[in-house]
Amino acid sequence: MLRSRWLIFLLVITTSIRISVGYATSMEKYGWFYLSIDSSEKSSLLAQDSSALKKVKGLNIAVEQAVKFIPQFNNGHSKNGRDSLIEIDAQAYQTFESKKTETYSVIAGNLNEFIEYLNSLALELKIIAVHESTNALSIQCQGSLMERIVKDYMALSYVGLSPMTPKLESSINYMDLSVNRINVVHSAYPELKGETIKVSIKEQFVDTTDIDLKGRYFSSGLESEIISQHANFMATMIAGAGNTYHLGKGVASSASITSSDFTSIFPDENDLLESYDISIQNHSYGFEIDNRYSPETQAYDHQSYQMSELLHVFSAGNKGNEVSEEGVYANIEGFANLTGSQKMAKNAVVVGATDRFGVRDSRSSAGPTFDGRIKPDLMAYGQEGSSDAAALVSGASVLVQDSYWLTHGELPPSSLVKALLIAGASAYDDPISFKTGYGQLNSLTAVDIQRASQYITGAVQKNLPSVFELIIPEKTHKVRVVLCWTDPAGVAGADQALTNDLDMKIINPNDQMWLPWVLDHSPNTESLMNAPIRGIDSINNTELITIDNPEAGTYTIQVSTETLMSFPQNFSLAYQLEEENTFDWTFPKRTDICLTGKELIFRWDSNLAGTGKLELRNGEGDWMMLSEGMDLSDSQFAWISDEPFIQTQLRMTVGANSYLSDEFNIVGETELTVDYNCTDKFKLIWEKDEEAVGYELYDLSDEELALNQVTADTFLIFSKSSNPALNYAVRPLYVNSSEYNSRTIDYTQQGVNCYYKNFTAELIDDTYVENNLSLTSISDIASVDFYNWKDGIPQKIMAVKEGLEAELLIEDVNPSEGVNNYFAQINLKDGANIQTDTTSIYFTREHTLIIFPNPIAKSNFLNVLTGKPGATLQLLNTRGDLLYEEEVFFDFVQIPIADLSEGIYILRLYHGNNNNISHAKLMVTD
Repeated sequence: MLRSRWLIFLLVITTSIRISVGYATSMEKYGWFYLSIDSSEKSSLLAQDSSALKKVKGLNIAVEQAVKFIPQFNNGHSKNGRDSLIEIDAQAYQTFESKKTETYSVIAGNLNEFIEYLNSLALELKIIAVHESTNALSIQCQGSLMERIVKDYMALSYVGLSPMTPKLESSINYMDLSVNRINVVHSAYPELKGETIKVSIKEQFVDTTDIDLKGRYFSSGLESEIISQHANFMATMIAGAGNTYHLGKGVASSASITSSDFTSIFPDENDLLESYDISIQNHSYGFEIDNRYSPETQAYDHQSYQMSELLHVFSAGNKGNEVSEEGVYANIEGFANLTGSQKMAKNAVVVGATDRFGVRDSRSSAGPTFDGRIKPDLMAYGQEGSSDAAALVSGASVLVQDSYWLTHGELPPSSLVKALLIAGASAYDDPISFKTGYGQLNSLTAVDIQRASQYITGAVQKNLPSVFELIIPEKTHKVRVVLCWTDPAGVAGADQALTNDLDMKIINPNDQMWLPWVLDHSPNTESLMNAPIRGIDSINNTELITIDNPEAGTYTIQVSTETLMSFPQNFSLAYQLEEENTFDWTFPKRTDICLTGKELIFRWDSNLAGTGKLELRNGEGDWMMLSEGMDLSDSQFAWISDEPFIQTQLRMTVGANSYLSDEFNIVGETELTVDYNCTDKFKLIWEKDEEAVGYELYDLSDEELALNQVTADTFLIFSKSSNPALNYAVRPLYVNSSEYNSRTIDYTQQGVNCYYKNFTAELIDDTYVENNLSLTSISDIASVDFYNWKDGIPQKIMAVKEGLEAELLIEDVNPSEGVNNYFAQINLKDGANIQTDTTSIYFTREHTLIIFPNPIAKSNFLNVLTGKPGATLQLLNTRGDLLYEEEVFFDFVQIPIADLSEGIYILRLYHGNNNNISHAKLMVTD
């Protein structure tokens, strides 16, 4: 199992190595050194043999490049040396000598023991959050205190700064559902959301708190213990609700999601999948190039055959520029580089990647399989590679299943889903190739075919053909017919996967015959690059026939077999009838979101020849030329608008005909922010949109954002008692309203308090204290008073009444010896007062000795302020006996007194030549 986990980890990292070892200048005073290993180096390191790994035993290879790997973090007087490695984020390390309060994320070996240690310090720190399953917690304290904790506590493995403004999640910033016409399905068939469909994502665990998946995750008991951002992206692409932002809306926004740990490389148990009604499983991961029919391949094919409604969708892999080192296709560049033997499964859908313009990503792995079959089956948009593409195809499969369910009240066989997707695909390498399969996913056409009932399911026996009629109407531009069947599993290690060999042919009324397209799978580059020809296919369980410009009439489709190991063999047929002279705008539709300053790719589907004139207009204004000689076969045009356009339309003019798009809006982004967050109320604000006629505020109480209220203002004040939701978004309203929402925020996690964001105090040059107050709603504030507690009484440092600004910086040039507790009081115009949090600063003059508490119970630690470090601290009894001695490296230290008897003691501070600097008297009580 451990070996499998290492293999999976290798998938997400590249294969070059560069290890630098040296002394960090900023760490030289402690004699520390670090190893710096970036994300591009890890694969080669891990790929080394065990002896190489032993050289860096204990090294926790993290993804973040900023992390420093420190083998030893040990001060001079610790009783125990540090044996384990600790990762300290570089930004966190830079705060260690500061007295400014920060929030740190810490991972400890034993969480309960570490919390007990923190409590024993009896210092100014706050535990913000605890995550027991990872032994992690968030701590708020001064940087100098965190430095001491790191030095003293031996069982830490990680320290880093927490983000100043917590985020809900890592949003996807590159989602584009228009490439594969998913946006058009959303517009044309808004009822298709996958509400009845359950999808399993086989890899690491998804973040179940993600609001884009809210209320739709269910546990199957197969989850990994590791939460992965990659898994979360896949889940969001498949089924994101768009609650965070429009880029968080996936293909099937109401589908249910579960997770299965991909370190179990065999399929999940049939009974479990059936018990949860899981009909699609996404596999966006890979291994090394592996061209064989392995036991895992056999197992997946067998499961698909047993569970006829279950569809497995695999990414092809991102090794398109590498070569296979084994098998019949060894050392052939650009081919046979699918990542993992599971992707040899004939009954699965394997997906390659294109960019936003539909151009194949050169990294996308290609076929053929070990026995010459066509893989990948489909191409889809994948900015980060074939993982993304597979997720989009899984989502499209949900839409097809959902459409069938609404029509028939049951799920379709997986062979039909596969046939519909391939029949609806847009031709890439016309019509098939080993690099792009059967074409580019077109979700709209696949659903249209299902809705038009342009499919057939049947069965065939040996020497007993199944025959069907296909009526082709006048003015048909192209016919595309696909045959798919779920084939019984082959034998692991066999030279060929196919068990039952079906054959399809189409015959017109004049007895003209068309056979499927086939490729030459001979193991050489020239053969693999040859154009397809028509012929008998004896290796694939998917067959495609296309006919260009067919004559109208009744055609015959015949499915037959002469090689059948088991019978009867069920199959599915799907066909597309493309009309002549069509032009359809596919992006933007009325519901699509277009933003100023962002690249917009206007898209259309057309079989018109030649060029057209592309124009755009704003409202009822004049048409603006975008391209006068637009090649219609390009099917897309990229454009950026620097200003808003409302009630916008596109027009393509071809000869005497013009084709208008839906009306749509191009708008600027709206940012929702928190103005204040008080005990009983909170205020949300946003900038005015000059094009908007009003605003809708949405909150997230259930699975999807719901309308809270409508306003003409650019702010709203909410009562907490009547508005329990934490997540909110604003939607500007336009004359022709689109569905654009701002990013959704959790108003409690934006770092904003009641009329202020934060209040800090920092000792400057060891001479004075600087108070910094960040305000929000200045218009509601009459004045601000700054205080320091002295002798238990708040003493006013300064009052600010005139010239209030969002950032107030106040100096205390006369801080008290010892602990200074600063706070600010915000006085509102309505008479109410708001007090900020209190921030503590320890202050001593140079070579001054301050101890507290005094008297002290002997069960506690004694806190000692020593001024500047560099002296020696001694504890003596009244007879002059030396009880404790420590060289002082910091101006604040703690010493244990649990073993002292009740009585009077002396603390003494001196330099190396025994020159006495300062002393203090201590009283210890029981």
